[in-house]
Amino acid sequence: MSLQASRYSAFVSYRRLPKDNYWAEWLVASLSDFETPKALTLQGTPEKIGRLFRDDNEIAASSDLSGELKAALWDSSYLIVVCSPETPKSNWVRAEIALFQHWGRADRILALLIEGGPEDSYPELLRQYRMVGEGRETVMELIVPAGADVTPRQNKTEQELKELARNRILSTLLRCSFAQLRESLEEERRSETVIKYFHDMVRRRGIPEGVGELTAQQVSHREYSYQFEIRAGRVQRVRRVDSHGILREGGDEIAQWDVTYARRERWRRWINGTGTVG
Repeated sequence: MSLQASRYSAFVSYRRLPKDNYWAEWLVASLSDFETPKALTLQGTPEKIGRLFRDDNEIAASSDLSGELKAALWDSSYLIVVCSPETPKSNWVRAEIALFQHWGRADRILALLIEGGPEDSYPELLRQYRMVGEGRETVMELIVPAGADVTPRQNKTEQELKELARNRILSTLLRCSFAQLRESLEEERRSETVIKYFHDMVRRRGIPEGVGELTAQQVSHREYSYQFEIRAGRVQRVRRVDSHGILREGGDEIAQWDVTYARRERWRRWINGTGTVG
């Protein structure tokens, strides 16, 4: 089955548990909604990755797959396995991996690690070992499929981990490099971002709004101004800056506000350069 002839871009395999289900749903939604940056489409990259298949049924005691599932798996370019410590216990997931490998597509299997580490969260079929080094220095090295990791990290918010994971998987499905995708997205953000300066800032329903728009000349003579970054009509970031564009703290010791739009708006405040959620 060639990649071009496949009905689905990817088949998402996961254990039917609340956390695993959440990440499987998020993965399908974020990949399906993604629109490829224009810079990449001009090079022949598809505008959308196409359809994904996510099965919402599992027969825990069975290791065989239904004809419908086998057909969907056969018609998928890639297999993406959502991995948590419970994943290796699923006969269903193991069967999907084994069948995909049996068809000679082991190099088209990706993994999304949502909890734990590769040693305890990747099914045995996805874990391989190789010997590295010479003599007494020889060590056994674990080899796992390409993919992404959304397990919590101190220096990353969940939103940042999601975006990074989505882009790593997307770069494979779109058959472009991760660096190409990242650079194209950054270029797109810059081209869509409008910068405006204001005398003051208020909040309406939790969203920052500028008061008293300033000209570039006025900004150059002020102790500080509020710099708004607006993308697609939405405020993304507000920074209190001096005439040189350097962050300036106010009486509240806050110099930057980042806004993320989800089910409800959330503020991320930057205090002395350290982000805290408020």
